[in-house]
Amino acid sequence: MTELLWLMGAATALINCPINTIFSQCDVILCDRLISQSSATHPYCEINETLLNFSEAGLKSQFSAGLFFKDMAGAHDSIVINNGPNTGLNQQAIFTKNSREVDLIGPLHSNIFFCKRLLLNSVDLRIKLTRASDAFCLMGVRDSTYKLKLLGASLFVKKVNISPAVRLGHESALLKANAMYPLSRVTVKTYSIPQNSRICNLENLFLGAIPKYIVLGLVDHEAYTGRRDLSPFNFRHMNVEYLALSRDGKQIPSKAFQPTFYQGTSVREFYNLFTATSGHLKDLPLAINRIDYQQGYTMFAFNLNSAEDVEALSPVANGN
Repeated sequence: MTELLWLMGAATALINCPINTIFSQCDVILCDRLISQSSATHPYCEINETLLNFSEAGLKSQFSAGLFFKDMAGAHDSIVINNGPNTGLNQQAIFTKNSREVDLIGPLHSNIFFCKRLLLNSVDLRIKLTRASDAFCLMGVRDSTYKLKLLGASLFVKKVNISPAVRLGHESALLKANAMYPLSRVTVKTYSIPQNSRICNLENLFLGAIPKYIVLGLVDHEAYTGRRDLSPFNFRHMNVEYLALSRDGKQIPSKAFQPTFYQGTSVREFYNLFTATSGHLKDLPLAINRIDYQQGYTMFAFNLNSAEDVEALSPVANGN
């Protein structure tokens, strides 16, 4: 998908990876059935999967086409556009300086578009994108009134020609059963924690099917709802001192996370990002290092899969 953007103003810049994050919701409908998550969490799905699945080198090259420039750790909330401490914001702002038009290109971020199988003929596909508010997707002075205007968009769809024999085989198979498309479904859920709370217990995070792994991040509520001088992707550690999950009465991990962020002690929690997401002892680098982790990139990962490799084939587990 490509987009052409125009910022009506100068002293402002887009949030990171705007090719997807300027949309609060991406609805995908196949044959009149909604198959995507219907919630305004699309930007968080995009930014988390990008940070946890690609190396910094890949983000600097391929993903720069969608204006991804990694925010400087500890400077997410900087609104100094020119020569400010957030080098990622500075690089991105060059493209929209003085209300310059900028074109972006990148993949639409929805589960079905990461499926390796192609859609069969006669499958009706519809996509609905919902814009996020300007207060959410623009960084700048809090009371500023700059606006983001979409000038146009194009959707590029890959098509292939298959032989008549294969087409007849598809039609014959569809008389006996439905087409199956394996998906790795990613779901984002949000929960509110009262301000100044020392202890928070969240019950029934998942009822029924249990995900393979969970990644938990904490952001400021005002940033989440949209405030120009706060980055929505500043994942703060909030001085968490104790964290654990309970699955069917069993604690995960067996020894709870007990970081002391004010002393700079959080290496176990950082290292667990690799073990929980199948990057342990593999050449699958993340775009986050241990210094970044404590300064705006704090995420806690929990592997709930019986196999250590989350990509391994395993039956769907149910529980609470």
